[in-house]
Amino acid sequence: MHGVFFHFFKEYMEERYGGKETWESLLIANGCAYKVYFTVKEYPDEDLISLMVQASNLLDIPFAEMVGDYGRFLAPRMLRFYSTYIKDPNWKSLELMANVGQGIHHTIRTRNPDTSPPEIMTERLSQHQLRLRYSSPRRLCVLLEGMIRGVGDYYGEELHLSETECVHHGGGECVFEIERLSTAN
Repeated sequence: MHGVFFHFFKEYMEERYGGKETWESLLIANGCAYKVYFTVKEYPDEDLISLMVQASNLLDIPFAEMVGDYGRFLAPRMLRFYSTYIKDPNWKSLELMANVGQGIHHTIRTRNPDTSPPEIMTERLSQHQLRLRYSSPRRLCVLLEGMIRGVGDYYGEELHLSETECVHHGGGECVFEIERLSTAN
């Protein structure tokens, strides 16, 4: 997993749950007293998942709730961090999501073959509707759901989404139906 996810998880823990002490306690609970995650380096997926599980346990917050909230926190930061990959400044939430898999993730894979972003396929159903298919061995669809909500927040749009298929419920992939309900002017 790309180090940027660790970097922003550290920010998330510090901003939402009590500063550096919380992050340091989390590292200790995860088996290391000190660790620096570099944004451009790759780390094992299990490291971030373990940190999220430990955080959920330490803070007594259900895992899915915390990871979804982290996704919502993460999305605007990722949009700023990866702003060079956003080809059209007029994009809004659905336009961005429609270009993630074949555009943004493809470019990231091409520029850095060591990365492994999830497979995301989209189908535009109408001007205000999109179907997003997510496939990843990480099985972090709850993180993606939070990120979708965070993208809506970033663009000032109210989004309605429902997960119509999920790997955690026997599906072969996760499928989200996303509808843009309103747009900020």
